[in-house]
This record gives sequence, structure tokens and C-alpha cells, in this order.
Amino acid sequence: SYVEPVISWKGHQGRWIADARFLPPHNESSNFHVPSRLLTAGNDGTICHWDLSTTSLTTGAPRLVHQTNKLLHSSGIFSMDVKAQEKDCLIVTGSKDKSIAVSKLGRLEDSDGAFWRSQFHTSKVASVSFSSSTVNPLIVSASDDGL
Repeated sequence: SYVEPVISWKGHQGRWIADARFLPPHNESSNFHVPSRLLTAGNDGTICHWDLSTTSLTTGAPRLVHQTNKLLHSSGIFSMDVKAQEKDCLIVTGSKDKSIAVSKLGRLEDSDGAFWRSQFHTSKVASVSFSSSTVNPLIVSASDDGL
């Protein structure tokens, strides 16, 4: 059977969205059962941070808190993972521009948003993921270059 979406909207200038991740509640008074924050990564090379608790009366879209600029990735983001930390969230992205970038949610508005970047791959980065370690999380990536 078909279930209607709770909320639906177009983001990233109508380009395809490759990944979406709910964020943990930003304070202890937040309802843990109803997610209120979302990150999306798109073919426009940007990450969008959405506030799901506030929607537009005209479009029904949630409030866009921030959208990174093209300095994070020069082309489409294919994969994203989020790692909650004590005071912030780490975000890792893999892109068609062959790069991996690690950002902090609280610093997405900085010039390029990334505090670490890798140009190790020679082809698009199709998948990235954080390890489950809370002390020193590792990053794994997969690319069309076979590495």
C-alpha cells in the first residue's frame, strides 16, 4: 500500500538530492521522537540544513537554516554521513569532484565549511561513512577509482 509523505519540497535548486540525514535533537528539551532538523546533500555541491519544525505557509517547505556555498565541493555531493558529538555534529561528504570534506554543523557558515579535506581519490567519491567510535571516529570512503 502507498503512504503519502508527511512533508515534501524541492531543495538544491531542483537538482537531485543524493543523501538526507536527520540530526539529533539540539537540546535536552527537544522531543526525541519527532526529528526537527535535517541535512540534505545535493548534485549542486551543497549541504542544506533544514528546520523541520517551521514550514512555509505558501510552499509547505521547511525553513532553510543554511546552505553551504560552492567552496565545500565544486560539483555534486554523492554521499554524506553525520556523527553526533557532545557539542556539535561532524559531517563527512564525498563528491563528484573526487574530494572528501569533513565539516562541523556549527561551522557550516564559515567560508568553505570544511576543516579537513582529502584529494586522495582520482574519481568520484560514491560513498563515505564514519566509524562507530565516539573517541576518534575514522572515515571510510569508496570511489569509482576502485579505492
